[in-house]
Amino acid sequence: MTHKQTSKVVVVLLSAGLLFAGLVAGCGKAVPLTWESILGDAVVGDGGTRTDGSDLGAIYPVTTVVSGVSGSPTPIPGWTYNADLPFTSLPALSFNDPTQNRQVPFSFTYTFPPNNYSLYAAHLVIDTSRDTSDTEGIFVDGVVTSRPPGNVSGVSTKITDRHYQGSGNPVNDYYMSFSLAHYLQNTRQTFDLDIENLLTPTATTIYDILSDGFLPVVTSDDSPVYQAFLVMEGYTISKNALVCTNAGPFTFTNEYLHNDGNSVGAQAFSGTMEFPFFSMGSGVAGFKSIEYYFDPFLPRVPVGDVTLSTASISTTVRRNTALSAIVVNGVGVAEPGFDKTTATSEVEMWEDGATATNYWSTLLATIPTTSTDTAITINLNSMFGSAKVKELISQGKLNIALAGGIRSTTASAFTSSRTFGTPVSGPTLTLDGTYLTQVCAIPDDPTSPLQGGGIPPTLPGDTTSPQVISTQATEITSTTASIVWLTDEGSTSQVAYGVGDTATLSALDSTPAVFHKVNLTGLLPYKYYYYAVKSADGNGNLTTTNVKVFRTLR
Repeated sequence: MTHKQTSKVVVVLLSAGLLFAGLVAGCGKAVPLTWESILGDAVVGDGGTRTDGSDLGAIYPVTTVVSGVSGSPTPIPGWTYNADLPFTSLPALSFNDPTQNRQVPFSFTYTFPPNNYSLYAAHLVIDTSRDTSDTEGIFVDGVVTSRPPGNVSGVSTKITDRHYQGSGNPVNDYYMSFSLAHYLQNTRQTFDLDIENLLTPTATTIYDILSDGFLPVVTSDDSPVYQAFLVMEGYTISKNALVCTNAGPFTFTNEYLHNDGNSVGAQAFSGTMEFPFFSMGSGVAGFKSIEYYFDPFLPRVPVGDVTLSTASISTTVRRNTALSAIVVNGVGVAEPGFDKTTATSEVEMWEDGATATNYWSTLLATIPTTSTDTAITINLNSMFGSAKVKELISQGKLNIALAGGIRSTTASAFTSSRTFGTPVSGPTLTLDGTYLTQVCAIPDDPTSPLQGGGIPPTLPGDTTSPQVISTQATEITSTTASIVWLTDEGSTSQVAYGVGDTATLSALDSTPAVFHKVNLTGLLPYKYYYYAVKSADGNGNLTTTNVKVFRTLR
């Protein structure tokens, strides 16, 4: 099938979610590999621009954003209405129709970059909502997952894999679990779904379904869709800075559910630590703390390009006369006189400036000290300033600890065991604001190392070690990271890494390469990792770079 090529900048609104701008037909927006940093010139080892004329350039990440198209009665190009739809007995709807017990088909058509591009992640960003039932399901290019109704089509030739309850196969409930873990019910939100997770446990990869330039998707039952975007993240290589133009500002908004406990497994205060629900009926006397956390998402751009208009936590608390403190991702704010020696090493610093302490004291003054239920909104921007809040959110989780006089934080009994169809109440986090992005051209280079080309052979008698260029830590999560670099000749790939040292070695990849990528797994959350890359050419000449550092997310 031939699909129409789109080559214009597409700017579209997610009414209750993100605004994206994307240049399809092989272009995207450049995103730094690490937060708040920009890749500079290609470097040798730990510094120094190459001047020998053989500069391979630097590795740049690029993001392509494509808008989805929906229509009826033939909602997906090349499909036969009804016969090909993956869910039977559910009429097909277009975007912006919240009618329940329906399916919403849509598709993406784009030009996949033909060369000098390596895809490493893909996301399905949909502006949607879910009700209190347990029947939402999703179809992504042949794969049906989650917990759809019992009327999945038995005859549609478009379904290649079935992984839902009642199918007799392993169940993939990522779609429903994602919404339960993150978002309020019956509220329009922006779901940022990792397509790789939607394809589990099939052998199908994101490259398999995206490289043909066409992606069909169908949501089922009670999941109306208002806008949909395909976000592809990959690498390109360029000797010069990418040619980019600014786009925006665009808007985003979300309301996030809390999760019990904390994300690093270590409490912020000594003594008894409780979850929100259990704090309501607690008989703990004396000092205690309450901890919970959020899984917030900021737009996939450098945090310096994000304007965070609202960052607030809404909850209902009870308070007594004891002095109180709050800790957000290791940054504490306390009433004057609060005993800070009750804090553990997880409290990295105390914000003692007048702005933070005055805000916290003023907020506490609105809460009676009679253990009366009082609804409050904690304005994080007012307490810390927007720049600090963005830095904290970009750590991957937002851990909250309340200590001392705050005796309870309202939440339902279901927050620690969320099940399908179970409503969840408790603290919520609201984020909204605007952001800028860049639309950049991917350099056309069919001999790019990303395609296996451009690998100079090692010459007999060569005693010069490979030159290592553009070393970066990227794709960082709480437990994984990828290290990428270039060399000026075909070389092996290995990374030495660890917390406080580089004593651990990744498996040696002996395949000669110029573009190198090593995936590190089993890392600890929120730790600084040292790393150095090791590359040897065909004659055994080895280069080990100076040590660099990255920090995993919470």
